[in-house]
Amino acid sequence: MKNGYETEEGKGVKRISISLPPEVYSGLNQVIGDGKFSNRSQAISEMIHRGLLDLKLEYDDEVALGVITLFFDQSKRGLVQKITEIQRSYNEEMLGCQSIFLENDMMMQVIFCQASASKLKQFLDQLIICKGVRSGRLELSSALVSPLVTRGSEEDNQRAA
Repeated sequence: MKNGYETEEGKGVKRISISLPPEVYSGLNQVIGDGKFSNRSQAISEMIHRGLLDLKLEYDDEVALGVITLFFDQSKRGLVQKITEIQRSYNEEMLGCQSIFLENDMMMQVIFCQASASKLKQFLDQLIICKGVRSGRLELSSALVSPLVTRGSEEDNQRAA
């Protein structure tokens, strides 16, 4: 094992060669120099892994765990109410929400949700088109939250606990 990765003789590691534009190469070296990754292979592998996961979730439209990060001006008239209405319309997909008050009447909300990737993107799209929302981002993961309570009788729920 070398630098946290198995050598080529080890199982599962394959070598490739890539060409990068100078600015991308410099950016990659900057990330490594900042200590975020120990080497180029580790950085490129992580970036490809994330990209493949995003593409798979997006194009296969699989159920995914999502985290929406939303920044908005809470002093904008009716905006908080509009955001709340949108969240209520996605009540079955929402797992929870955390609001953090920032400076200058800004607020950050982190919304945890689980549904098909397309449904989570629709959720984000409805939020970010609201006037007063400065930015919004959706991160997807293939890891899922298992059901905390099954729908059924009280007796079934007690057995599941």
